[in-house]
Formats: sequence, C-alpha cells, structure tokens
Amino acid sequence: MNKPADKVDFLVTENNVGVFKKGMTVKEVLDIVPKVHIKKVVDKDNYENSYDDYQYFDTSKTHLLTLTPTIRDDIQSKIN
Repeated sequence: MNKPADKVDFLVTENNVGVFKKGMTVKEVLDIVPKVHIKKVVDKDNYENSYDDYQYFDTSKTHLLTLTPTIRDDIQSKIN
C-alpha cells in the first residue's frame, strides 16, 4: 500500500522540487524514483553538443520535470 503524499512531497523552493534536492546525484534520483517514472533522453543541442536528461513523469504519464546532470553519462554526477 502506498503512503499518502505529504505536502512536503510537492514543495518547491530555491533548493528543491519535491523530493529532488539541489546537489543530488543522478544515482540518488534513480534509487528513489520508480523506474517507470523516469526516462533518459540523449540528444544534441543546436551546436551539436550532446547531453543526457532524465525526464520525470507522473502516473498519468505527464512530463513534470527534467533533470540534467552536470557531467554527461555519469550517474554519480550532480543534477542541475
């Protein structure tokens, strides 16, 4: 059984968005969020620089948030 969400689960401040906190690593995010809610997207920007983003979706498959690591392809990298 899932526990009811606390108001803090949805709190947006200067240093966090819900459970995502400034300074968390990609690995920490992947450890706390069910895999079905995260999608890794690898792409290139207009200058041909490649990047990887982790898109977070709710249970309705609505895209809520994109997390970008500071170092590409490194799950120990901190999110921006």
